[in-house]
Amino acid sequence: MPATVLQWVGALESGRGARENRNQPGGFNIRIYHGITPKTESSCYYFWTPLNGYKPKEKEATQLLYKEIAFTFNEDIESRQSCMAATLDQVFFNTKDDSARLLARRSIERMIQKETKAQLAPELRNIEVLL
Repeated sequence: MPATVLQWVGALESGRGARENRNQPGGFNIRIYHGITPKTESSCYYFWTPLNGYKPKEKEATQLLYKEIAFTFNEDIESRQSCMAATLDQVFFNTKDDSARLLARRSIERMIQKETKAQLAPELRNIEVLL
């Protein structure tokens, strides 16, 4: 199932009230578009692009930002894929950072359940997220 995620990441110095007002001058912020669509049963096409909110008028800053994000994404995707392939028979350990993944899995499982009359996967019946 194809998916789109729009991510906002930012930081301000401590004490500036970032939670109350993140649209302040200074600091660091970027927005990232993620587009994911299946390719095979165990692979997908993954498209992403960052919007530089840090130093948008500096071409070198944008290039460095892209380079660092690309390195991190590629490293993360490869390690997650190999880990998941090696542990397909195990249940995921869920944390608060997994809430979007859990909601997405639950939605997909319900669609499958509706189409096939199958039961919801045991790990999705009573999702508890560790805080």
